[in-house]
Amino acid sequence: MTQIKPDNILKSPFWPEEVRVISATAIGETQIRIEAVGLETQRFYNPILSAEDIKAVEILEEKPFTFSADGESLFLYLESHRIRNAFQFDPLYTVNVSQIDPPAPSN
Repeated sequence: MTQIKPDNILKSPFWPEEVRVISATAIGETQIRIEAVGLETQRFYNPILSAEDIKAVEILEEKPFTFSADGESLFLYLESHRIRNAFQFDPLYTVNVSQIDPPAPSN
């Protein structure tokens, strides 16, 4: 039988979404109970699958996150979002960025 382990991500026709395995327990020699949670809905699934059913289960490889992006590009992306949303937090944003100096008071 396929080695299904906790934290594996599975794709199968037995549930409508990809799931993360909580536990996989053998029942006899030909069946396995899989307890899993859906990645999108957080719904709990606990089917008992036969050896034949296990053949339809695909174990997806989860690739580790790498920090290989250009730092300056990331900074510019984040800065653009900060500027785009700044008006929501600063009621005088337009006045501050307008670069218009009020006239000096006359005596």
